[in-house]
Amino acid sequence: MPGSGLFRTTFQIEESINKISYQSHALWTGSCFTENLGLWLQDHGVQSVVNPFGILYNPFSIYTSLKRIISGKKYDDSELEFFNGKYISFDHHGRFSDIERENVLTAINQSLQEAQNIIRKGDWLFITFGTAAAFQKISSGKIVANCHKIPGTEFERIMLPPEQMLNQWNDLIKEIKNINSNLQIVFTLSPVRHWRDGATENHRSKSMLNSLIHNIIDKNDNCAYFPAYELMMDDLRDYRFYAEDMIHPSEVAIGYIRERFLETYFEPKDLETLKKVKKIVKASLHRTEDSNPEEVKTFLKNQLSALSGLKKHKNSPNLSHLEILFNYKLSKLL
Repeated sequence: MPGSGLFRTTFQIEESINKISYQSHALWTGSCFTENLGLWLQDHGVQSVVNPFGILYNPFSIYTSLKRIISGKKYDDSELEFFNGKYISFDHHGRFSDIERENVLTAINQSLQEAQNIIRKGDWLFITFGTAAAFQKISSGKIVANCHKIPGTEFERIMLPPEQMLNQWNDLIKEIKNINSNLQIVFTLSPVRHWRDGATENHRSKSMLNSLIHNIIDKNDNCAYFPAYELMMDDLRDYRFYAEDMIHPSEVAIGYIRERFLETYFEPKDLETLKKVKKIVKASLHRTEDSNPEEVKTFLKNQLSALSGLKKHKNSPNLSHLEILFNYKLSKLL
């Protein structure tokens, strides 16, 4: 309001009845914004599998990846392509590509198994849609998750049909619920604009996705929505909250949206634990190579002691990766 001194429009987010704890197991899938939340929480002790097929942008590719995860059917040689000296999968992001066929299949199938364990026994599934546009291989008619820098003339850009997407997703969620009735599903809409599609097409795409998500939620009581998109567009409504490309959220914006997420899905006592975890994670990033060895030993022992203290709590974060790191650094000084 004029004269209030607040130069932003803020809004309340309804606190979730269901809470993430450090004993929860979560699967995160979708656009790059998924990783801004999922990888950060993984680093801070929440047991997570993040983007088991790599970054996926459109709801059809995310849908087909979850169908494959549920089936547990392993990928084989016939499902790989060879392009530009590497084996690739049109269902996966380029991070699974490799010059060795077996390396690709091993990575893909291991990730598939990890994700299936969450779907069957886990607690949370977080899904971020990025765009309603998809690319279809002209020769096969297959909608691909990634074009792998293959010439654009081999693909046709299409807009996914909303009614078909809604029917497929409703059927999928019923299937998931039959497998694991305790799994809570949270949708988000990526605040990253697909600017190469043009301003009008980007807004058209985002509105289609927003409508799809809320139609899914209206029909499924195990689904909810976190307004990451609205936080970026309506709360952080200023280019100072964007990265240099003016497309992606800045680190400040990502941090703000993440804090709102934590307020929504974490118990206050776990947020207190998280404060301690943040300090240890920050300490793990300290450069110690040029420091006094005795001071470094003391520093590392203090971090291990802090980790040990956290492990005494019933709902303790999974920070084994930091324990390994600190012990390794300490062993080099002994």
